[in-house]
Amino acid sequence: EKLETIILPDGLERIGNGAFWNCCSLEKISLSSTVTEIGEKAFANCKRINIEVSEENNTYVVKNNCLIDKMTKTILSR
Repeated sequence: EKLETIILPDGLERIGNGAFWNCCSLEKISLSSTVTEIGEKAFANCKRINIEVSEENNTYVVKNNCLIDKMTKTILSR
């Protein structure tokens, strides 16, 4: 089966390097307020992905469909 939606639970703090690499069918992932670290290329080749971030998340935000690290202003995923 194709993985299309992921809702990460509260309490999860880290998404590892390449965690969802090449998950071409992934369309939606929801990050909880507790996610504070996302590894390199965690969402590489996820071309259809729509990332949602909890409003209570102090580390990441989504703007114009880009996942952004609030502290460094680095775009992590488009």
